[in-house]
Amino acid sequence: SASLLYSHSGTKFVLNKPLDVTGTTQVTASEFRITSGAAYHTHLNYLNSGNNIISQANGGTTAIRNSAGTLFTFGSTGNLLVHSGDVGIGTQSPDTKLTMYHDNASITPLIKLWTASADNTGSHGASIDFVGSSDKTAIGSRIIATRESAGGKMDLRFNTGRNTDSNTEKMRIMAGGNVGIGTDSPDLKLDVTHATAAEYIATFQNSGNNNQLKIGNQAQGYLNIQGARIDNGN
Repeated sequence: SASLLYSHSGTKFVLNKPLDVTGTTQVTASEFRITSGAAYHTHLNYLNSGNNIISQANGGTTAIRNSAGTLFTFGSTGNLLVHSGDVGIGTQSPDTKLTMYHDNASITPLIKLWTASADNTGSHGASIDFVGSSDKTAIGSRIIATRESAGGKMDLRFNTGRNTDSNTEKMRIMAGGNVGIGTDSPDLKLDVTHATAAEYIATFQNSGNNNQLKIGNQAQGYLNIQGARIDNGN
């Protein structure tokens, strides 16, 4: 097979051996150009349109373009910048900034967040952050998964409120299945904790508010039931 195949307007050349370029090389109409020196750059064009499809500038930044402009930029530090448009993985018609598609009738993982940790203290893990501000550090809510026990078992933590608030974690689901609201160490299937005295912890009611079950400490009452009756369910 050919090591390099170049074709433009019916004309092509084929190299069956590796190409070693030293110094300046240029093909007409700037369709293929490599230069060396302090201001080195590499251009590769598929069409003679004056738009470089792939170019590398001094400092190591690589850009991929089309006739509409720059699509991607790979920085010298390895960062990838998508300049405009939507990105599709597994689809050619993404309708969000990132759309991933897999044609499978079963449950298929599309995103994996991986942290190589052997720490079981709950201090190592990964998170998804949500920001509703022009300040990217103003995290408004966060979902965290931390390793809590051997075997890579992890919990899920749900944070709301500004990340600078003193208490942003509102709910935690432990690896064993216990759920804590207001507590980070639930010892029951549902453990609800409210630190403020003289307030209800939970309320169950219908839309008309005429049948209510309130649990907590309000007006010296620990259990407040409002309704027609309590019986065997008939």
